Amino acid sequence: MNRAQRRAKAKRDKSLEDTVGMFDLLPDQCSSCTAPYDKKDRKMVTSWNVVVREKEKIVRLYCPMCWNTAKQVISKSRGS
Repeated sequence: MNRAQRRAKAKRDKSLEDTVGMFDLLPDQCSSCTAPYDKKDRKMVTSWNVVVREKEKIVRLYCPMCWNTAKQVISKSRGS
């Protein structure tokens, strides 16, 4: 492995560590309606949406109903 490859690998490893490190900040409920979230429920894991702001170290979690409502509000505001 040459020097450039080692540097690229180190950079990838660091970004992965940062992303995994923010997993601890994942809330246990919807950030909008406070519906409970079970991290072990496969259906919830695949249907809920996570918004991560790395600079601010903020992780927000949204249930499908709140996410769809937000998308509708955004599409209406863009359509007006």
